[in-house]
This record gives sequence, C-alpha cells and structure tokens, in this order.
Amino acid sequence: MFKRFLQLDTILKRKSLFLFGPRQTGKSTYLKTIFPEALNINLLKSTEYRELLNNPENLNAKIIFYLKQNSKNNLVIIDEVQKIPELLDTVHDLIEANKNLRFILTGSSTRKLKRVSANMLGGRAALVHMFPITAHELKTDAQNKKTWTDFLTIGSLPSVLNSEFPFEDLSDYISAYLKNEIEEEGLSRSIGNFSRFLNFSALRIGEQLNFTSLASDAQISPILVKEYFQILSDTLIGHLVEPFNHTKKRKAMMTSKFYFFDMGLANALVKRASVPAFSNEYGILLENFIHNEMKAYLSYTRSKKEIQFWRSTSKLEVDFIIWDNQNYKTITAVEVKSTVQPNKKHLSGLNALSEEFSSIKKYLVCQCTSPMEIGEGVQALPVELFLNKLWNSKII
Repeated sequence: MFKRFLQLDTILKRKSLFLFGPRQTGKSTYLKTIFPEALNINLLKSTEYRELLNNPENLNAKIIFYLKQNSKNNLVIIDEVQKIPELLDTVHDLIEANKNLRFILTGSSTRKLKRVSANMLGGRAALVHMFPITAHELKTDAQNKKTWTDFLTIGSLPSVLNSEFPFEDLSDYISAYLKNEIEEEGLSRSIGNFSRFLNFSALRIGEQLNFTSLASDAQISPILVKEYFQILSDTLIGHLVEPFNHTKKRKAMMTSKFYFFDMGLANALVKRASVPAFSNEYGILLENFIHNEMKAYLSYTRSKKEIQFWRSTSKLEVDFIIWDNQNYKTITAVEVKSTVQPNKKHLSGLNALSEEFSSIKKYLVCQCTSPMEIGEGVQALPVELFLNKLWNSKII
C-alpha cells in the first residue's frame, strides 16, 4: 500500500476540513486507514443516500447518537458531500454547538456546491486537495514495481497502477465520469457534445487555450467550450494554469493553459497505448507530469504560492513560474524538455525572464543523465533528481 504524503492531523487539531479530489484518488481508503474509529457516512451507498436525501435532519440524530456511544471520538467523515449539499447546514450547526467536533467532508466535484451556493462553513473548515499517487509516494510501496515513467502512459491512479488491465480500467473511468459526474449531475445538456469535447481537449495539453479552434474541431460553440473547461476544472479532472503578467520589458499573452490531473486518462481519451520516449507526445506528457507533481507538493505543504506560466507576444516562453503572492515575487522558473542533451538553445525563455527577475532559481528539467549548469545560473536536472529535490523542499 502507498504511504500518502497528505497529513490531516495538524489541521484537525484546529478545525474541520473539506477533502476534495477526483474519484479513485484514494480518499476513502486513506481515511479508513488513518481514522478507523470515525463515524463514516458514505453517500455513494444508495441506502444512506436515499435516507439522508429524503430526511436530511436524520444526520443530526445519527451524529448525536454516535457521540454518546463513542465519547472518546469526535470525528465524522461524510463521503461525497456534494451529492446532498443541504447536509452542510446541519454540519455547520453541529460545529457551532460542539467546538470539539470535527468533520472531514469529501467530494469529487465542487460544481454542484457552487451551483446551489452551498454552505461552505464560513471558514470553519480548511480546504484540502488529494491527488493521485505522486512520484514521492510511489516509492513507499515495496510491492509496486512501477516507476515515474509509467505515469506518462497509464497515469497514477492507485487502482490503475495496481491493475493488470490499466487501459481497460481507464476506459471504464471515463465512462463512469461521464455518467456519474456529468450526466447524473446535469452538468451538460448534451453528453455527446461534452464527450466529443473531452476527447479533443486531451490533444491540447499544455497549449494556450483557443476556444474558437477547439470549438471548430469539436463542432460546438466557443461559449460552450469555455463552459466545458470550467466543468473539467470544477470536477477536478484538470487544472487551468494562469498566465504570468508581471514582466515589463516584454508584454505577456493572457490566455490560460490546461493540464489533466492524470496522464493515463489523457492517453485513454485519445486511445494512445504507448508513448515513444523522444516523441512530441512524450515531451507534452512530461510537462503535464512535472506540473502535477509541483501542484501536489504545493498543496500538500499548504503553500500559498501559485503555479503560472509565461509567454510573451514575441513567443518567448517559460513552462512554469512559481509566484509568491504574499511577497509579490517570483521564486522559481522551470522549463521542461524531453531532450537528453540540454544546451543554450533551450534557455531563451529563462534568459529573457532573468532580465527582469535576476534572483530567481532557474531549472531545466530534462532526460540528461547527470545534473549540470548551463547558461547563466540555469541548473539542468534529470527528471528523477528534480523530483527528489522537489519533495525534499529544495526547489520551491
């Protein structure tokens, strides 16, 4: 079993929390392992769901009875709370009445909660995200023989990593996502349009979004494309990366980029069963992978820093910039290339950015066999070394 980097104990000493993450990232398994004595209310169980949907006030009675029977335990877990947002009003009242009571409220989508203006507990619950298995966590399961390179093909969902038939499971995941998150929740008026859009979006990883071009490919309107990307973001299937616009010498382009939360899912959508090591697709998926690792690291360490990207109108680009909003400064710039022979031609974006931000740390992540310094203060690092440094807090 993988040992997860996520630590909730420190947060729970202060307050309750929302734990959001896509389906099958391991939220329920993790919580049952770490908190076996907690009262667990699972809204994916049809009987529990129907009871509380028809009588949400029963939640209060269930919890009060549990607390009387288990005076030493004060933790309640409600799985997939977005299925009955009305329960959050009862949760709010219980937190106010019992300062020692703690809730972990899990969810695989924020869309429905936003749509009904659900009670998000007014600061009484921290917001935490759970991601698929990270490169750091992969090493904690001695039985698993996968490496980070497998993430680029089958992805990093726990169930898929342990599967004998990963691509069949990924195909099933897509079908379940379209049915459970999209169709049943009424998030798209036409499941056919959304499914077609989803397939085309997997071909645009790491590109600046062009709603008109994608709309033409998917045969839907640009307005619908924009709405669908927001649905992907709200259902945690992908992440929008905003442009960095703090350069003065060179004007920045202002369109976002999009990355999938799991590379295996993206491959399954385009029916790509293998990725040649030095192909264009490999470089794109490697970029997606590095983004996901940095995003998970920042989230798990409770950092307020953000991942952005920079592209000037003259086409100079840096894949990722870590921006410190609190201190209003750049921390780290990361360029990702699949090359095994990094050289100065790969540094045009980093060098241009250095003209205005001379003190930032600059990295070129690639497939070189050993670290080296190239150009003016740019460290070229093999992927695995970069990952080790990242998870040991030496990059950001």
